[in-house]
Amino acid sequence: GYTGAPYLTASAAVRSGCGLVYLGVPESIWAVEAEKCVSAMPFPLPEKNGLLSDKALQQILEKLDICDVLALGPGLGRSDRVTRLACDLLRQTEKPVVLDADGINALEGHIDVLDARRGRVTILTPHDGEFARIGGDEFCLLLRRCPRETGQRKIERMQEAFRRSAPGDYPCGFSCGILEIPEGHAPTDADDLLHEADGRMYSQKEDHRRDYMPELYQE
Repeated sequence: GYTGAPYLTASAAVRSGCGLVYLGVPESIWAVEAEKCVSAMPFPLPEKNGLLSDKALQQILEKLDICDVLALGPGLGRSDRVTRLACDLLRQTEKPVVLDADGINALEGHIDVLDARRGRVTILTPHDGEFARIGGDEFCLLLRRCPRETGQRKIERMQEAFRRSAPGDYPCGFSCGILEIPEGHAPTDADDLLHEADGRMYSQKEDHRRDYMPELYQE
């Protein structure tokens, strides 16, 4: 299994100054993690076929009572049971959550779980493929101190990852609207910014239609 991912995550937390770090892992790899970890403290959790079982939920919630933050995802694995566990944790804990790797993958088809966390700190750290996987129908991405050219490259990588994930030969993609706000810009209403970004997105959507269905635009 992925014994390195949880170890590296716990080590990064210690190195960043988190202080006391607990690492919950399936009981079958607890001994491996206990030998690797110098400062973090691994503890075993119930598992089934190498992945955390439903019984792990209560133990994780109890451990969270003495913790400030939950980091969830690296080495978690993917299955319906793991998805259920991750979603239940997101709904039930009031603590700030950092989601990465399979913690983000668990949101595929379940992005509405984040609605339950309104008012609670939830940080997602996706790479391009994970971002495309959980994007849903429409979403807004805010990038601070990001020049327009850099934002354009990031979006293009996401679009390429989205196209590669399409089943078969069916054309698949998404449209986007990029809006750059210069540093020092006067305060602006968020609804106005979103409205302008929407306009740019629908303009690109029209361009995509012309590319895929040129016969509809012949004069």
